Amino acid sequence: MVVLRHAARRRAHRSRRAALAALVVASAVAHADAPADVRYGLAPAGDFRVTTGDDSRLSPSAKLYFSKEWIAEPRTDVPVADYARGVDAFADLRAWAATPAAKASPMPRPPLVWLGSPERIAGARIAADARSMTAGGATRPLALAPKLEYNRSWF
Repeated sequence: MVVLRHAARRRAHRSRRAALAALVVASAVAHADAPADVRYGLAPAGDFRVTTGDDSRLSPSAKLYFSKEWIAEPRTDVPVADYARGVDAFADLRAWAATPAAKASPMPRPPLVWLGSPERIAGARIAADARSMTAGGATRPLALAPKLEYNRSWF
C-alpha cells in the first residue's frame, strides 16, 4: 500500500512538473509573439522572454531572490540597461542621461520585470473597493495579498 501511494505521488509530481513546463513554454511563446500594444511598463512585451528566476540569465544573487518567481527578462537581441556600482543612483542617472544610449532607439530594457504570474487578463478592471474585478463582462471576487510594510507601491 505504501509503495503504491509513493508511486502515485511520483506520477502526480511528474505530471505537475510537465504541466508547469508546458505553461512556461506556452507563456514564453505567447509573450514573444505578443501584439505591439502589449507592454511591460514602457517596453513592448515582445522584447522579453517570460520565465522564472531559476531559468534566467540573472546574477546568482538575483537568481536566488527570483528563483520561483515569474519574471520577464530581455531577449538576447535587445539592449539591456545597466548601472554603475558604488555610485549614487541620481548621479548614475545624470551620467547616463548625458550619453547617446539615453537617446538610443530602442531604449535599453530593464534587466528584469517582476510579473508575479505568467498569465495576463486583458481589459480587467478592479472595483473601487478592491473586492472584485470585472473582465470580459464577468465580475469575480478579488483578494489582494496583504501590503508589505516597506512596499510603497501600493494603491
